[in-house]
Amino acid sequence: MHWAIMAFTLGLAWPGVATSPLAAAERVAAEPNVTWSGESGQVTLVNGRLQLIIETKSGINARSLRDLKSGQVYADRDCSWLGDRFPQMEKDPVPKRQKEGSQSVV
Repeated sequence: MHWAIMAFTLGLAWPGVATSPLAAAERVAAEPNVTWSGESGQVTLVNGRLQLIIETKSGINARSLRDLKSGQVYADRDCSWLGDRFPQMEKDPVPKRQKEGSQSVV
């Protein structure tokens, strides 16, 4: 599942997924951050030096992954899904901060 991979990459809280090895290897920024803009339909997840942008207006489209420190771009195109269609959102995403400090989007 793509969301589990993204959560693992960013070291975000995700049931059944271990903490990211990248987060253990280099701790650049202390706290993950999740923002949601209803106007643009963008969810932005930042953890340490990684930023993931997910478009939600036309469905779930994780379209940008980059290293904020080095400027390295790992993904800058639409996400690929079976059937060439983005999964549709039933509701707007809701960022949640967990008690231990991690964040998730549901």
